[in-house]
Amino acid sequence: MAVNNQNPIGRLEKAGMVLLFLGFPLSVSLSQLGLFITVVSWLYGYGAGRLSVISRLPAALWAALLIYLSLFGSLLLALVSSPEPWQTFVRGFKTEQKDVLLLSAAIWAYHRSQDNSSRRLILRFFQASAWLLLLSGFFSIFSKYRFSKIFYHLQHGWEGSGLARFQHHAGTLFSTPEFSLHLYMPIGFMNTHLTYAALLSFFLCAYIFRFLNVFLRQPSRIRHQSVFFNFLYLFLGFVVLLLNNGRSAMLGLFVAVLMGLVFFTARRWKKKILWLTLPLLAGAMLLGGLFFVSGKIHDRLENLVHSALGESKHTDYQRLFVWQIALDIWQNDPLSGAGPGNFVPRANEAVVRYSQEKPRLWYAYQVIQRGHAHNDFLHLLAIGGLCAAAFYLLFFSKLLHASFQWPIRGWKYACFRFSPLVLLFAGLLQCYFQDDETVMPFFLLTGFLLGATTRQRET
Repeated sequence: MAVNNQNPIGRLEKAGMVLLFLGFPLSVSLSQLGLFITVVSWLYGYGAGRLSVISRLPAALWAALLIYLSLFGSLLLALVSSPEPWQTFVRGFKTEQKDVLLLSAAIWAYHRSQDNSSRRLILRFFQASAWLLLLSGFFSIFSKYRFSKIFYHLQHGWEGSGLARFQHHAGTLFSTPEFSLHLYMPIGFMNTHLTYAALLSFFLCAYIFRFLNVFLRQPSRIRHQSVFFNFLYLFLGFVVLLLNNGRSAMLGLFVAVLMGLVFFTARRWKKKILWLTLPLLAGAMLLGGLFFVSGKIHDRLENLVHSALGESKHTDYQRLFVWQIALDIWQNDPLSGAGPGNFVPRANEAVVRYSQEKPRLWYAYQVIQRGHAHNDFLHLLAIGGLCAAAFYLLFFSKLLHASFQWPIRGWKYACFRFSPLVLLFAGLLQCYFQDDETVMPFFLLTGFLLGATTRQRET
């Protein structure tokens, strides 16, 4: 059933799609409002057949739903031993548990993507969101103010504060007494540079394959306007991503692209992949030159480039400490975990205990960021126990299976085949699965991928 523009419900759904897709590069609240309008109007249009929306889901989305159901069970078990059960319940729903509502984005996208006209409409919205995300990030390179805090600055002045911090300085070009061009770590309208890097990597992954397919199979179209804009997106996108320095997202992008290269070479490109040898060598030489030249431009830029290309940062040890704490929390409740919302309180208790046991490491433990486990699997293991972690692995195994096995109608859709997998590998070093700003578009891409396959139901 396509989106119907001829009736009020159809027009309302399309208006919700505008807020949903154009909202997530700008504001998570705006995109969530759009999701609510979109899903409610869509379900209303189904009438008496609403229950079939759930019953006809693929196994991957059932596994995702089971993750949140197991977390809810862990939350109920945590209430039994909690001295303040109501506060524990509210805290759990304000943190990890509330993301179950965002799963409706995947369910809606899955059903809508099975229809040709709706799938084309969703793709156009994705493309608009991709450019909005890129341009906001590119322009934020030249602004010390966070775009998400512009309205705050308009009301409270343009001085930095704890509620409106400036962007991190990345370097200075053309520094003279008369003029200096300052560069900043771009985050667009996002709240953190890691969130922005993950969102940008979703689209870079798709546009890399889109460009490579033309380069390898249709070189005569290289001068086409659409191919030029595709290349422009990649060029600006990698500049923004390098300055953003979100290494976990870079890891996710690298692994997802590598898997895609193997898949598309075996299925589509064959020996034509050898034509990539020269561009890859040129890219490697460019990165090598940047590695040595960046220090002559600015020491901060040198640190960013060296960090992005593999050099460790002085805070990397903190991730190991947090992983240790996450495993400690899980060992106390291996089956059910600590429950949603309880990671931070349990982590604080562990920090106190470790600091007492190893007083020489007291400062190192006190300064670590322990709002989450910095690893999606370990975080779910800590708060949801073995059940949540097992369903998480099942979900991504089903997503991997869909990415590698099922045919997808049309190359313009197939180039998004590996985009959701960026989150899986980026989540090895960060908790993206717990971030509303990344989970929303991730579920949209997941539903889009599963719905675009020619195999509608699993056997």
